[in-house]
Amino acid sequence: KHGINAEYGYILRELEDRMRVAEVSSDIRDMILPLKSIHVFNNASVLVTSLFPEGSLLDMINHYLTHRRSVPHVVICTYTLDMLRCIHALHSAGIIHGDVKPDNWLLRDREHTLSMSRMSKSVVLIDFGRSIDMDILPPGS
Repeated sequence: KHGINAEYGYILRELEDRMRVAEVSSDIRDMILPLKSIHVFNNASVLVTSLFPEGSLLDMINHYLTHRRSVPHVVICTYTLDMLRCIHALHSAGIIHGDVKPDNWLLRDREHTLSMSRMSKSVVLIDFGRSIDMDILPPGS
């Protein structure tokens, strides 16, 4: 079943540990959902994390479509490069996300993203419910 469960917390904690051991930069680690705590019960689960009031990448795309405007190229390039850097780091850590789509990328505040001297940390990847830990599978899987 897709959703928040103990495996979800396992993936995020494994990813955090593996990225720290591999000395992945904080710029990249900050693009992974920051898990503060997870509480799993028999009939419900609660994930405690930071608030991202800007919404998702899908929300932003829909906003531009509704107003019949194009997303600025600098924003497209920033988000695309950050998403690729994040996915590369996940795969290097032996984790496959399994559900990459616009709704699973949260936006940091727009002012921060557009005013950065270095393009990084514009998005945060969420929803690790379909993730696969390749390190627990037989080699060559």
